[in-house]
Amino acid sequence: MRYPEAYVDFLVYFQGVRDYFECHEILEDEWKKVPPEERKAYWKGFIAIAVSQYHHRRDNFKGAERAMQNAITRLEKDQSLLHAFGLDGEMTLQLFDEKLTAIRANKPYESMNLPIIDAELLELCHQRSQGRGCTFGNPSDMSDEALINKHRMPNRDAVISKRESMYRKNM
Repeated sequence: MRYPEAYVDFLVYFQGVRDYFECHEILEDEWKKVPPEERKAYWKGFIAIAVSQYHHRRDNFKGAERAMQNAITRLEKDQSLLHAFGLDGEMTLQLFDEKLTAIRANKPYESMNLPIIDAELLELCHQRSQGRGCTFGNPSDMSDEALINKHRMPNRDAVISKRESMYRKNM
């Protein structure tokens, strides 16, 4: 199955680089490619997962809870949608519920891996992660201040330009 490039990049940044801020940016760009009346709610659901992880890693439990609840609300309506994105729908929603419970209990952040069931998608993610100098599925490094506080980065033009260049290269 062919997946949107932005989704594959989302997965690589989510489970390889663990750059949740970039995950948000990538999918928000994808979501905004179409007129507002044609935008798909599932993109906002995937964005909310990344936002929740970003907040949780920074010990912003209220923001993490709000975002994870948003993700669950948007994505639980249709498990076949999750399956269409190469995920085990039931396991994904169970993972989100467990994560929400941990957030509500103010438990420390732990990386999570989405349950990818499409072997081709998994292999593609592994390859792209290697190309970015990381290992797909490894837990995050909590010492990288640039990832943890990326929203404070003053000028993101260079990052956005590099991402757009990568999209053109991968197409």
